Amino acid sequence: MKRFILFGMLAALAASLAAAEPAAPRTAFPGYAETAAKHPNADAVVLYDSLVVSVDGGGRVSRRYHRAVMLFTDNAINRYGDPRILFDAGGETLDILAARVHMRDGSAADAKRNSLNRTTPFSLDLAPDYTDWQEMVVTHVGIEKGCVAELEYTIAGGAASPRLGGVVVFSSEDPVELRVLVVRPPAGAELKALSMNGAPEPQRSAGSWIWTVRDLPGRTPFDGGVWEGDYFPAVCYGTARSWEEALSEIAADLAAASDPFPAAEGPIRGALEGLSTDEEKILAVHRLALESARGISAPFALLASSPRPAARVYDTGYASPIDRAVLLASMLRTAGFEPAFVLASAGRAVSNDVPVPELFAKALVSVVAKDAGELLLDPAAPFERDPSFALAGKTIARLGGKASSDFAKRPHLVMLPAHGPAESRSSLELDLAPGEAGTLAGTGRAVLTGVFSPYHLARSGGGLEEYVATRVKLLFGGAELSGWNPRSLDRRGGEIDFTFTVKLPDTKPGERIYLRLPRAFDAAAAGVERVRLERSSSPDPIALVPCVLEVSCSIELPAGWKTVALPPAVSVRTDAGEAVASTESAGSKRSVRTKLLLERDVVTPALFGSARSLLAALADDRIVLERE
Repeated sequence: MKRFILFGMLAALAASLAAAEPAAPRTAFPGYAETAAKHPNADAVVLYDSLVVSVDGGGRVSRRYHRAVMLFTDNAINRYGDPRILFDAGGETLDILAARVHMRDGSAADAKRNSLNRTTPFSLDLAPDYTDWQEMVVTHVGIEKGCVAELEYTIAGGAASPRLGGVVVFSSEDPVELRVLVVRPPAGAELKALSMNGAPEPQRSAGSWIWTVRDLPGRTPFDGGVWEGDYFPAVCYGTARSWEEALSEIAADLAAASDPFPAAEGPIRGALEGLSTDEEKILAVHRLALESARGISAPFALLASSPRPAARVYDTGYASPIDRAVLLASMLRTAGFEPAFVLASAGRAVSNDVPVPELFAKALVSVVAKDAGELLLDPAAPFERDPSFALAGKTIARLGGKASSDFAKRPHLVMLPAHGPAESRSSLELDLAPGEAGTLAGTGRAVLTGVFSPYHLARSGGGLEEYVATRVKLLFGGAELSGWNPRSLDRRGGEIDFTFTVKLPDTKPGERIYLRLPRAFDAAAAGVERVRLERSSSPDPIALVPCVLEVSCSIELPAGWKTVALPPAVSVRTDAGEAVASTESAGSKRSVRTKLLLERDVVTPALFGSARSLLAALADDRIVLERE
């Protein structure tokens, strides 16, 4: 028997979610042919997806999920046939209400008892302290192409929560016909909410806030470096009265967990031996903290789990992102510094009026060095570049303490400014001439400022010589560094002269060698590799660092060689910036100059073509020489 459901019925369903127990479509779904015709290129269609968040009389938060998906392809069966539900078995209760497959012949098959299997997430296998986090694997029975896989479950907290809060982004890899979010705050509590990027305003009914979205298009996920909540419809909601209130609870937990502990004192003294400046000492402690605990890829959100004491983190040798921050802060305190915790937002959608800490996705540690000012340290990565470029336009939450830019004991928000292209420049000048037999001898100069500054990168690795040698190795398929001299180097940037040799392959008259015009040093730090030339469009925005990338390369040809091809001259101007290339020939000398100006910090899908055309204009980088 065919199953049909009209939008009127779906609307009734959305309204019913405001009731004490939401109704759900259990026997009525649209027909296979009808749905396949409506979505001809889809692997699957989400017919219905709901989340109901509520608080009981004891202050315990419960989340009820319900989803029904029609599956068309093997890919969809692989993705939806064995869903995994993550929950905290130490503090939450998972209850599977329905795990059912509605087959094309009208029959339904419920999951069996052995269809539900609890397992530890792979990333936590070797991290016993986190194994309260479990996944329930639900194996659907009766899966076939054209069926509807239905799953409904609740995750209920076991203890009272001081506040209610969350973020929901309305996006999906597959088309969604109806998605509903219902939030029921506790009696007497004021719910603050913000609808973003075209998300509908909520309907209010019987103490419930209801957001209903229809006909969401499917999208192929692509990590462009921009949080999806910045451009897809999204809702954030919470009952905290202020940011100070919400952040103070987090700050208190982190401060208590980051007490110094004796076991780290000896290693810290060893790491600081012979160091004189605050900056050197802070970065030495940072490196020690990174070596003391391996990071785990936590499947749960940043603030979903309470921080472990720093002593325990050190003793076990593994840490979640928040625990790495705890360990670093504790070790800095042991070294005599006054660190402060900082949270960085996932995106730019943070409102002063809607305090929702779930918008923050990264924990940092701020510490002031007398000789260097504030250092904002990532507890999970070496301090290699100024983090203000990666965080530009985002909001950070300072959880109290001292910082060079603003001093406040109370938690507060700070929006970080955007950067312009004049602040970040990578310029590479190369001059090659005939060298010893079979080689070209080269001189070069790199000017690097802003995000490209090698100051911290060189200090965190094997020094400036290794920094230069690694990048010279990328020139012309394997150049060898023969000398280098830093003309200037500080936190804002550097200017480095160097010499190198390029070994030419053995050739006979009439044979050719193919060289590629080098890229400016560390161009990838600007995010240009996210703009993929093989793509005609991008479903997601792409984060870039506004900057200037310049290359000037001159080659004096050895006797008996001629030029066959050089990169073409181009001049392209778009809404995303500018690309220019020029060539010059004078006697036996050939010169190529390119400049790429990136003016946007975010390339929206509408601007992707503009950004792509700039890189495409400079994509032909071949230098072809032929032996006469």
